[in-house]
Amino acid sequence: MKTYIYEGGLGIVAKSGVGSAIKHQKNMLKQADIEEAKSWKEADIVHINTVFPDSVLAACLAKMQGKKVVYYGHSTMEDFRNSFIGSNRFAPLFKKWICFCYGLGDIVITPTEYSKGLLKSYGIQKKIYAVSNGVDTEFFQSRNKEKEKQELHEKYKIPMNRKVVVSAGHLIQRKGILDFLKLAKMMPETTFIWFGGGNDSLVTQEVKEAVKKAGITLQDCVSVGIGSPGYCRAAEGLVVYANNLGWKNVPLCDELRQELGVPVRLSNDANCAALGEVFAGAAKGAKSAIMITLGTGVGGGVILNGKIYEGDIGPGTEMGHTTLILGGEPCTCGQRGCLEAYASATGLLRQRHRAELAHPETAMKRFNPADGSAPFICAAEGDETAKAVVEQYITYVGAGIVNFVNIFAPEVVLIGGGVSNAGESLIGPLNDYVRANRYGGHRAPTCPIRRAALGGDAGIIGAAYLDFEV
Repeated sequence: MKTYIYEGGLGIVAKSGVGSAIKHQKNMLKQADIEEAKSWKEADIVHINTVFPDSVLAACLAKMQGKKVVYYGHSTMEDFRNSFIGSNRFAPLFKKWICFCYGLGDIVITPTEYSKGLLKSYGIQKKIYAVSNGVDTEFFQSRNKEKEKQELHEKYKIPMNRKVVVSAGHLIQRKGILDFLKLAKMMPETTFIWFGGGNDSLVTQEVKEAVKKAGITLQDCVSVGIGSPGYCRAAEGLVVYANNLGWKNVPLCDELRQELGVPVRLSNDANCAALGEVFAGAAKGAKSAIMITLGTGVGGGVILNGKIYEGDIGPGTEMGHTTLILGGEPCTCGQRGCLEAYASATGLLRQRHRAELAHPETAMKRFNPADGSAPFICAAEGDETAKAVVEQYITYVGAGIVNFVNIFAPEVVLIGGGVSNAGESLIGPLNDYVRANRYGGHRAPTCPIRRAALGGDAGIIGAAYLDFEV
């Protein structure tokens, strides 16, 4: 039987334990002499490690095709709690979501007996097995331990005769920081070093107090910026509505200000991403820019004269919910014909699926049904059906961009989100389309379209700069 390890979301979790688990699983298949399927089509079993929306789609499609699904339960509600400020508010919602995800598996594998017990207590009815993620012992055996020890002591100016204890992880409770600090206090003759941080603004009060008592200071913070999905009133620090979080009228800035004691600013997450790209990314130096994210939905942010355009009476720049085709495809917002219904990764996959039904001979069939890169790869290989899908998709995205360019006349337009991974096969044709179809055509000033550069860090960087808009 051939096994396919689904890698959706790997770019997000690559540096985490989940990303390492995926790599270890692939290595173990080789060591156990089990054939790994290189494509979705040839697989008998599908292994899924993440709980992103694309993972859910992948699990559903696998089951529809009669394949067995092994779901790895890496997370629980308990380890989600007390991780960062606001995590307790999210925890019940997170529990419901992971129960739904894990319930899609024919079996569930989780790293420990402890997590197995927790998942059983949630009411998950599927068979649950506890299997350790394991450790690559050969990696550690092959290293020059004495040399690395000497380098560590020299770098941190620690006498060679002094013992050192090292831990790595985010500065959050579930990573053991509180126990680590207690142990350090009990063993003053030993040097304790914690590698890893995260966003200081999200560190819980309990962790901050423990660090303070241990004689360690967190990085000084003059202000905190936060990007949130949904309809945000920046001036009031209020998340009016975030449907995917179940939030209504949450005074997020006030809550954080009480915890942190510093000024807090808020904006929509897409706005923050656009601001991040202007300060440190593909639009660096520009006074005006538009950023469009092509992911599960279509998000957008507008920077005008170095400032985020928020709108005066409501949530400005909901680009994905501008009307592209009157009475067209249904959108998740409840309307029809929105740009999001056509230009999102979800819209692209829907267009691909319809093309495959009409042309079963297309090379796209050999790819994972949830793989949005398939049309671009197959189009580059000369597949005519894939070419048609890509051309139509670019027309949809391009038409949306033309509207925004005609309204805002920015210096640059940036494309982010998962679909942007198509690179020049997307960006090049979009530039051609916009130049030909914007008001004034080729006579109009050039407005280049570029791929965003900062990836998932764009929103974090932009939020950090909310108090320093250019």
